[in-house]
Amino acid sequence: MGCGDEILTEKLLQLVPDRRVVEIDDSVGMLSEAKKSEKENLHFLVMDINDMDFSDEFDLIFSNAVLHWVKNIKNYL
Repeated sequence: MGCGDEILTEKLLQLVPDRRVVEIDDSVGMLSEAKKSEKENLHFLVMDINDMDFSDEFDLIFSNAVLHWVKNIKNYL
């Protein structure tokens, strides 16, 4: 969650080369930059994290500095 500068995403892709990584960010500008490093197993979604409605979609969720933006965080814990 949250694209950032793609440095951490590259590390995640190295750790799970046979898996799909999905980046979610509500900043079109940030995703535009991030998409420059798009790969076959790296996908992007423009979405506000407060609007996420996934259920059993992911094996792992990584966030470096975005969870403080989540309203009602207790609903996700």
